Parts: sequence; structure tokens; C-alpha cells
Amino acid sequence: MHIRVTGEHTLSVPADEAAVRFSLGFSGTDKTAVMNDTVRLCNAAKAELEALRHGGAVASFTIESVRTWASFPDTRARERREQEHHARASASAVFVDFDEVGRVVAEAGARAGWTLAGVTWQLARPTRLAVEPQVLREAFARAQERAGWLADAAGARDLRVAEIADEASVMPHRMAAVYATRAGGAAGDTVPLEFAPEPIEVTGRVSVVFDAEG
Repeated sequence: MHIRVTGEHTLSVPADEAAVRFSLGFSGTDKTAVMNDTVRLCNAAKAELEALRHGGAVASFTIESVRTWASFPDTRARERREQEHHARASASAVFVDFDEVGRVVAEAGARAGWTLAGVTWQLARPTRLAVEPQVLREAFARAQERAGWLADAAGARDLRVAEIADEASVMPHRMAAVYATRAGGAAGDTVPLEFAPEPIEVTGRVSVVFDAEG
């Protein structure tokens, strides 16, 4: 006799990283000035993030290449052939110091050229590697328990694992409640936001086929 069951287990784990996504860049009618200002901004952001990384607040960061394009802001500008030039670089940083996350997010809206895209809570790789086996073991235990119930109902005995498959562990990220902001004030006037990591629900699911006598 074959008994096929599925087992699932979910574990709630506090997030230990915050991935901050933002863009750096300017727009204007002077193409050269827009590009130069954006490059200087990217270099300054890189230096700041590098200092945070050395200080232990940031685990990693990336600043992509600067993209440029032009557009006509309105019909009147199109008729005059007055283009507006844009330069942007997408960037992200993984923070492990949540106080620094609050500071950076609060200041992003006041910094010229910075646009905050969002903050995502996530688990660090060592945490994921520790949690996933635990979740899968519990999922298998659930499957084994369900197989036992079915075996009892069918009058079978001596369950033995014939096949087992991981149906993909689910480890979703959680979006923090932060909205995109654009430059608007002075960075020194901002008050750091208090960030508390939200739990991540890690789900493991296995499919098991048992052989049984009966």
C-alpha cells in the first residue's frame, strides 16, 4: 500500500536585515550639468555607504550605472523643442543597524537628488540557513503524523518512506510601511524614524510517499 501525504510548517522569525532601495539623480535643461551633478551625487553616496559598511551598519550595497534620457515636459516645450534631460542611478543597501535605517529613510526625502523607493525586511543568509532545515524537519514530522492517521484508518502498519520531495520552502520578504519620497527640505532638519523589524513567516512544505503493510 502507498500513502501519499503533504506536510507543512510555518515559523515566524524576526527580520535581521532591511533592504533599502532608492535612486540617485537629477533632471534639467542642461544635459552636461545634469550628468555631472548625478555622477558627483553617486560618488558621494558610495563614499557614505562604504563608511557605513566599514562601521558595520551596512552589510552590502550596490549603485548601478547612470542611465540618461530626455523628454519634453509638456506640449509647449515640445513645440519649442526644449528637452528636459534626466540622469538616474538605481541603488540599494542592506542594513543590519535599524537605527541607521531610520536616519537614512528620514533624510532621503530632504536630500537633493535622492528618491526613496522602499524598505523591505528580510533574513540574513546565516539565519535562512539555520531556519530552513528546522522548518523542513517540522514539515516532515507533520507529513509523518498525517500518514499515521491514514494508515490507522486503513488498518495498515509499518510505514516506510518511499519518496520525499521538497515542494519549495517559502521565505517571503515583508515590505516596511514607507512611501516613496523626494527631496524637499534640509537633511539636518529631519528626525530619524524608529524602525522595528517585522517578523518573516518561513514556510516549509514536503510531499512524502510511504509504503505500508496492510
